[in-house]
Amino acid sequence: MVERACTKGKVALLEDIGESLDPTLINIISKNYIQIGKKKKVMVGDREIDWNSKFQLYITTRYANPKFETAIFSNTTVVNFCVTESALEE
Repeated sequence: MVERACTKGKVALLEDIGESLDPTLINIISKNYIQIGKKKKVMVGDREIDWNSKFQLYITTRYANPKFETAIFSNTTVVNFCVTESALEE
């Protein structure tokens, strides 16, 4: 699903993600492009797929304060819509 959205420039939503992501998504999140002529491609697993600059990926989780890897936090914008007393303490 994410691969088709990436190629066509659509929006993809991944819901209820745990504290770890599928390693195949790391190249998409990090925007590790491969420039071939005028086209951009990205490796997803062992395949190259076309990259469309209009593509957007949204990820949601049920965790109030997720503990993602540093690479994910550095390449994404994390918005916490859950305000709890324990989250404010952290």
